[in-house]
Amino acid sequence: MSQTINKEKSGIQLKQILLNESIYSLKDYENLPSPDSFNMNISFEHKINEDKINVKVTVSVHNEDASNKIGDTNLSILVSMTGLFVKENPLNISNEQFVKINAPAIIYPYIRQHIRTLSLESGIPPIILPIVNFVALYEANKSKEN
Repeated sequence: MSQTINKEKSGIQLKQILLNESIYSLKDYENLPSPDSFNMNISFEHKINEDKINVKVTVSVHNEDASNKIGDTNLSILVSMTGLFVKENPLNISNEQFVKINAPAIIYPYIRQHIRTLSLESGIPPIILPIVNFVALYEANKSKEN
């Protein structure tokens, strides 16, 4: 059984997820925006070395009428987390696919949970971010580039 697991092991392993930034701004508790009035932006940064890949995912949540600046609206949240990955075997996908699909799909649930917990602990109804299809997002961004 041990051989089967080793054969199916990924070429890269998650070693750690770090919280880089967590900003929460609520100006007026009496005029909370409805959950369906939020916009969400997601961005990625990465560093690739010979045996390591670090991917930073940043999510911002704000009202529809907001610029992208924290504090410009009644409620805004920005969270960044970095996944530290170690290459153990050759990858069966490109580095680009890993940093734009696989790594964000691993990191995003941690951000999603952090934002949910942050909203609950602030005394407002929980903000539950949508599930993201990172393959579809990658393909949409790639078609925009062409």
